[in-house]
Amino acid sequence: MPFISATALKNTENNSGMGDYLKIKKEKVGDSIRFCILSEEPLDYWTAWGAETATGKFRPFRFVSQPTDADIEAEMGPNFDRAKAYKSEEIRPPAFCISMFVWSFEHEKVMVLELDKKTLIREIDSISQQPDYEVIQETDLIVTFRGPDDGWYSVMPAPRKKGTQEVIDQAWAEVQAKGCDLKQLLVGGDPFGS
Repeated sequence: MPFISATALKNTENNSGMGDYLKIKKEKVGDSIRFCILSEEPLDYWTAWGAETATGKFRPFRFVSQPTDADIEAEMGPNFDRAKAYKSEEIRPPAFCISMFVWSFEHEKVMVLELDKKTLIREIDSISQQPDYEVIQETDLIVTFRGPDDGWYSVMPAPRKKGTQEVIDQAWAEVQAKGCDLKQLLVGGDPFGS
């Protein structure tokens, strides 16, 4: 019999620094996340990644419009170097992104989801344009990692998980009452307010 309760275990797990940001799982083919969108509309912007010179720690630098190399270098300053592309020595180019508040069914809380994969953005948009899902906030979405040989990711709509709507509504109301604002991502602030 476990010494600590399931609640205690959940609250002491190492989330790898995830905090309030939901990440698309991609450790092995078949990994998936289930969430529902809470935001009325996503925030769109460009992200360039920098690596801190002293520690190598990565940090996103966000821009309202597509930045030039000079814009990126000016924003990063002397303490950051441009991050390299995946498995390459080339500089990682800035990526178009959208962010939204979502409910994570795994973490059972409101989180921010940033998407920089064009295929995922297009699939979610395509789902939202179907008559059965035109109010995308009423639908759960399941994103599954499929791997490089099968299009990387898939998105599947699903009915709202039974018994969760009241909890989601309450948590979202609490976050909104604190003054949540996705635009804080653009200035390095906390999108969850104070």
